[in-house]
Amino acid sequence: MIKNKQIVSDKILHIFVDTLYLSDNEQIREKSFQLLDTANDNQDISDEIFDILELERAALNISSCSVDSDYAIDYLQTKTEKGKKLTINGFIEINKQIDKLFLIAEKILIVLHNVSINGQIIPNELVDKLVKKFHPVQKQYYLIKIFESLVKNNQNIPSELSLKLEKALEYKNMYDQVLFIFVLQGQKGEKLSPMIISKILDKFSSLDNSLIMQQYLSVICSVIKRVDCLEYDSKNSSSSTTHSQVFDISLIDRVQSALIHALETGNQEVICKSISGFSELTSLGTVKLQDKSIEVLLSLVKKTVCDKSMKEEIKKILDSSKLEQNQKCILELCNLKYDSNDQFLDMLAKFDKPKLLEQNFDQINSIIENCPKLNSKALDILLECSN
Repeated sequence: MIKNKQIVSDKILHIFVDTLYLSDNEQIREKSFQLLDTANDNQDISDEIFDILELERAALNISSCSVDSDYAIDYLQTKTEKGKKLTINGFIEINKQIDKLFLIAEKILIVLHNVSINGQIIPNELVDKLVKKFHPVQKQYYLIKIFESLVKNNQNIPSELSLKLEKALEYKNMYDQVLFIFVLQGQKGEKLSPMIISKILDKFSSLDNSLIMQQYLSVICSVIKRVDCLEYDSKNSSSSTTHSQVFDISLIDRVQSALIHALETGNQEVICKSISGFSELTSLGTVKLQDKSIEVLLSLVKKTVCDKSMKEEIKKILDSSKLEQNQKCILELCNLKYDSNDQFLDMLAKFDKPKLLEQNFDQINSIIENCPKLNSKALDILLECSN
């Protein structure tokens, strides 16, 4: 039909387009390209199909003379920046180019970076070659970004790459970018080494960007959930503490310090994640909250950023800790449950010279202004409070 210059529908042309992306048969891909090229001469084809036809043409020209090859790679770079996906031959020809070159041309890496951030899966054979070309001591920006996208796209990370990335953490030039790859792996639920967890905790203490902090907190919370990283070995007595136990106890303290840092940001989403982390910690049953953790949690419940559900969660967390009487009082005053203003005042009257919180004073002030019948009762509460 096409060879006879007959007009064919887009539906038929899409069958040939699909083979460029799906068929492992080189001859079928070649035939499909030829038929699409002929159809383009015979009729007006859609922009979508035309773009894919030209992507395939550019891919086939990568191995041509240097001028055509440069033009082809530039074309692929432009199109992939706009979200277009490489055909099978695109990956095959790039693979061949990488084999030829001692150093991968930056333009090729940019194409692969674009492809990966578009969510397209890079073939494992090509990934292995990229890993071989990666040298931890060198600053290889696009390679790192490609490896980052591999994790985001749920592709398997070769063990060789993991080892090289750990090695790269010894150098400052790409430290943050490389560490972020491990953060992404942690978010996906992959088990991280104690060394990587330690570095993530170190980095977290210096963060102030709330979005990045949330990503790091997801990893920290996943570490807590992996009880085997934190639990104590009950078979060993305190007098015969093993090296691993010392590390575990230290890790728990550092996790608490990280969660405290998050609580002090003032960002509600970050705070919520931190509270979830404390909940996970206390649910282990063997973890004792630091005095600092208790102080910061109690300070938080008095702030406006802390909503009702957060206060209730903090109360559950602190219920498992041994609190001073004044600390218990703060927790109770923050979580008063009442159905009326009269009931609210009755509950306050049960406290012995309490140090009222700002939210309590606000409620009393509202009662005085709006409920004249309760003014006497409200004033009695104010006279009895210690502040």
